[in-house]
Amino acid sequence: MGIDYGTKRIGVAISDPSGVIAHPLETIPVREDGSHMESLKAVVRDYEVKKIVVGLPYDMDGGVGESANRVINWARDLEISLKLPVELWDERLTTSEAYEILIRMNVKGPKRKRLIDKIAASVMLQGYLDAMRS
Repeated sequence: MGIDYGTKRIGVAISDPSGVIAHPLETIPVREDGSHMESLKAVVRDYEVKKIVVGLPYDMDGGVGESANRVINWARDLEISLKLPVELWDERLTTSEAYEILIRMNVKGPKRKRLIDKIAASVMLQGYLDAMRS
């Protein structure tokens, strides 16, 4: 499972059972009451997830800034909560690539906003899957 974590929305992608192709799955709104964790647990259960890959937003110079530190801490909590291994993976430019995909598909406005996070999660997860196969 791939996750594009944000403070407002979490993009979720899943791979096929053989770990070759990433598919955008859903966008989960982040809730103050933490109920978004229950949604993630449901995905883990329903798709029999064995590992979670969380996109790490490095700075463009490769540094770890405030956003990356927030994701690192959240990923640590996620690993404890879901009792699954969590791996961090460079997500630089995945949102830009996701926007380009949606523009090529002629997706506009509110619909683009609803899709962008799960598409970005899919782009990030596909990069991870490709790297693991090479």
